[in-house]
Amino acid sequence: MRKTLHEFVIEQTEDEKAAMLDDNQWEIYRYAKLTNRAPKLSDFVPCNEGGKPITLSERGDKPEHERVEEHNKYQKALDKVIFDGDWECLGFYGDVAWIQLTDGSVNIHLDYNRIEDLPKEITFKDGAV
Repeated sequence: MRKTLHEFVIEQTEDEKAAMLDDNQWEIYRYAKLTNRAPKLSDFVPCNEGGKPITLSERGDKPEHERVEEHNKYQKALDKVIFDGDWECLGFYGDVAWIQLTDGSVNIHLDYNRIEDLPKEITFKDGAV
């Protein structure tokens, strides 16, 4: 059976040869691993540990330490977002999230098997790869 390019790259670098990789080869391996996995909602929008979207509350009546803690959690979740754009979660169809760019230009269900299969209009943020 033929292998996909992803499978070949990952297989070739996960054995004893992996210690011999130069920087460029290591980047190719990391990219293959990333694009071969299923996309998650947290790749598009900040999510909590349970995988649900989070936002910063606008309530000013919280004590300062709670607002700082909330901001820090939000920032950590935002740092895990790997795709460009201002995405929003419109809801769920079963366990599958329905998301779109806020400008409405891209609208998808997150039921893709691999990041590689996402529409080509969806691009990585700088530094995500």
